This record gives sequence, structure tokens and C-alpha cells, in this order.
Amino acid sequence: ISDIAVDYFQDVAPRKFGRVDRILASSVTSRTRASPCSVMMSMIYAKRLRHKNPAYLDHMSSSDLFLISMMMASKFIYDDGVEEEVFNDEWAEAADLEISEINNLEQQFLQAIVSNS
Repeated sequence: ISDIAVDYFQDVAPRKFGRVDRILASSVTSRTRASPCSVMMSMIYAKRLRHKNPAYLDHMSSSDLFLISMMMASKFIYDDGVEEEVFNDEWAEAADLEISEINNLEQQFLQAIVSNS
């Protein structure tokens, strides 16, 4: 399923810089214990963004879009109190990013998905 997600995210956010690849996708999904449901939900989020706010995707790398979509999908599926829950600091560590970068990506994602371009 990682291969399908990589191809999908590269298509949705086609910037050459920061492209998601199979190694990153496998590493992030493994380190965060992301489920196949989270992967599918992240693809649904990307599809919604493509239709609702394509301008957001113009400046977004596919690797950042994959990461933040996965994080948001996991948060939606595994709400508070579930053993599989993963926090922002764990997502930052899995992606080798600073927590402030993850928090910023999350804020931008949420603004983009609720805005009307």
C-alpha cells in the first residue's frame, strides 16, 4: 500500500523538490505504526485538498503532504485514549523534523482543508 500512496502523493503534489519516496513512506508508516486505514484516509485528505484548495498544493512537497496527511488521518482514526495513538513529537522524530515544523504543517493543513481557496 506504501507504493500506491507514494505514486498518489507524487501525482497530487508534483513538485520535484521534496518528493515522497518508498523509503520515506515505509519508514514513516513503520515508525509511527500507521495502519493501512490511515494511509487510505490520508489519500482521501489529499484528494479533498486537490479539489477544494489546489493553491495549497502548489507550494507543498509530496513528502510533507504525505507526512501531514498521515498524521491527521491517524489522529482522526485513533482518537484520544487508544493505544495506537501517536503524538506530534513522535511524528516529528519519525520524519526527522523539528516539532515546530510538524506543528506548522498541521496548522497550514487544517487551514487549507477548511478554506475555500
